[in-house]
Amino acid sequence: MALATLISAIAVVVPYEAPANRLLWPAAIPNDPVYAELQATYLKTVNVPAAWEETTGSQDVVVAVLDSGVDAQHPDLAGRLVAGRNVVARNDDTADPGGHGTMMAGILGAVTNNGLGIAGVAWAAKIMPVKVTKPSGLATDGDVAAGIIWAVDNDADVISISLSAPIKNNNVMQDAVNYATARDVLVVAAAGNHGRDLSENCVWIPACLHELPNVVTVV
Repeated sequence: MALATLISAIAVVVPYEAPANRLLWPAAIPNDPVYAELQATYLKTVNVPAAWEETTGSQDVVVAVLDSGVDAQHPDLAGRLVAGRNVVARNDDTADPGGHGTMMAGILGAVTNNGLGIAGVAWAAKIMPVKVTKPSGLATDGDVAAGIIWAVDNDADVISISLSAPIKNNNVMQDAVNYATARDVLVVAAAGNHGRDLSENCVWIPACLHELPNVVTVV
């Protein structure tokens, strides 16, 4: 899977001794203006440009973004979206009045090298918007779990969840992640913006399910 290759390349780039006189090629440097202004510094920190030398993603990979919805009219997401779901309202309205889900979708898969906005990490991936938040911007564990199951059942390859809460022994979320695990769907979960130590007494769900083989936690 191309996105799995990308994640592996970001995780570690192993230096090696190359013989002399080998041909080199230009680095994958996007022309999107915000990349040079802002993104380059922090994306280099996690080896994204090095990963782009291995792969820039594949349009065969569908990433479900479980969040506040996605702005389908955003020019930097043109041609990137597939059909999604609003699990709160139980309909297909995945509009994003708050903007958080659109931002997450852009970081993941914004159209890149179009001279506009930002560069997406996975340049070619498809985005599946799954709206799990209420008008307040908050989500229940039940709605997030329902979003996971809906995304799995509708052929998502990866599920991105930029939501978390300190909840111990959450069987609802555990069962949903187990459902994804059994069907070989990767779950990428955020643990907030505070650099938390998740090694002991971890209660942030779903991020603290990181010991499962298909859960990647971002801190």
